[in-house]
Amino acid sequence: GVVQNADPQTTCTGDSYTDTIPASEIAASTTLTLYAYWKIPPTMQNVATWKDSLSEGQEITVPDTRDNKTYTVAKLADGNVWMTQNLDHDIGDIQGGTYTSADTDLPINTSWTPTGSELTRQTGDTTWTSSKTAPQSYDPGAKYWNGVIIADRATCEEYGGIWDDDLLKCDECSGANVTSSTGNPHYHLGNYYNWTAAVAMSDSSSYTTETDVNQSICPAGWRLPAKAGDKSFANLMTEANLTSGTSGNFHTTPNWFIYGGHWPRLWSFENNGYYWSGVVSNNNSSYSLQIGSVRGTSGAWKGNRGIGYLMRCVAR
Repeated sequence: GVVQNADPQTTCTGDSYTDTIPASEIAASTTLTLYAYWKIPPTMQNVATWKDSLSEGQEITVPDTRDNKTYTVAKLADGNVWMTQNLDHDIGDIQGGTYTSADTDLPINTSWTPTGSELTRQTGDTTWTSSKTAPQSYDPGAKYWNGVIIADRATCEEYGGIWDDDLLKCDECSGANVTSSTGNPHYHLGNYYNWTAAVAMSDSSSYTTETDVNQSICPAGWRLPAKAGDKSFANLMTEANLTSGTSGNFHTTPNWFIYGGHWPRLWSFENNGYYWSGVVSNNNSSYSLQIGSVRGTSGAWKGNRGIGYLMRCVAR
C-alpha cells in the first residue's frame, strides 16, 4: 500500500507496487517519495518471521541455508508448522564444518564441530554399529517411497521382497523404490540418523532418564517433536485424526508421513515408518513416532537410540 511520509518497513504490504495516488491528494509544490522495500525471502532458519502468515494446510517450499537443500513445510491441524518432507541434511555439509545456534537447533551461543568418524556417510549394514557414543547417519540417495502399502505376501513378492511369516512384514523390498525422476518429493526418504546424530551430539550416552534435550540437527528455529502436548507427534495425530498406519491422511496432503522403515537394511520399509522425537526414554531408547500397517501406530514409541530413524522437524 502507499502511505505518504511513513516508514516503509512498517507500512508497506504486498509483493508489488500497484497502488496509485490521486493528484488531488498530493499537496502543491511537494515532492512525493516512493520507497522500494525488499522483503527477506523465507528460509528454514528465519521461520519465525513467516510461520504465522501460513493458514492451516498451506504449504510452501523453503531452503535450508546450511546446504541449500529445499523442503516443503506446512501448517498442520495442530496449529504448528511442520516439515512435510524428511530431513536430508548430511552431517558435516556446512561451510566451515561447525554448526552454531545461528544455523542449527543448538543452545544459544553454542556450537558443534563433528569430526573423524562422525562425518562418515554410512553405505552398508557392516558399517552401522548401533552406537549411542557417536553420531551416525545413512544417506540412501535418491530413493522414494512409492505409496504402495505392502501388508501381504502376494504384494511383497510382486515387488521383489521377502515375506517374514513371523513378523508379518516385507523385507528387502528394493523393487518398490523409485527414483527422483518419478518420485513424489514428499516421499523422498531423506537421511536416517541414530538418536545421537539427531540431537547433534558427539555422545548421548550420559542421558539415561526421561529428558527433553532441547537441541537437534534441525535448522535453527526448528526442533525435534516433544513426547506429548504441543509440538508432539501424539498431539498432531489427535488433531489431524491420524489414527491408523493405513489411513490415507498419513501418506497424503497435508501430512505426508511415509513408511521408510529404519536403518540398518531399511528394515520394515513399506510397512512401517519411524521418526525421532527429542526426548530420551531410558538409557537404551528415546521416544518416536511409529506408524505401521502391521504394528499399528504410536506417538510415543520407544525406539533403540542406536538405530537409524527418519526425522521431521517442527517450528519452535
